[in-house]
Amino acid sequence: MPRPIVVKADAEGDAVAGLRAFFAGRSETCAVGVEVHVQTPTDRPDVLVTVVRAGGIGTYGLDAPRLAVTVWHTTATDAYDLAALSLAGLYSLRGYRAFRGMRETGGPVWAPDTDGTPRYLLTVEFTTKGAAA
Repeated sequence: MPRPIVVKADAEGDAVAGLRAFFAGRSETCAVGVEVHVQTPTDRPDVLVTVVRAGGIGTYGLDAPRLAVTVWHTTATDAYDLAALSLAGLYSLRGYRAFRGMRETGGPVWAPDTDGTPRYLLTVEFTTKGAAA
């Protein structure tokens, strides 16, 4: 008997949707006006978080996507605070859609953008469960 077809989750899209919900209505100064996207918009906002799949490994029904998170802000302090809050928001996604668990794999690392804009980078790895199609 053949195995059922298993479709893996859209880790980028789900993480972006989850972070948008997490940031909605937060009162921390660093989170005011934050935008969350998969790709950096052509006209990059001052306060931005992007989430991009940067590899990972998987098996038949499970996936372990590695996500690269980039955080921009107007000051170095706010950039760090937003990176730390983004990490907390990612941890809060356990149980959201296909997310089952998460671990930090790198960062936050100070990495000012080429134009000098304060920026932090971090990476995380989720465990996700596929759904039968």
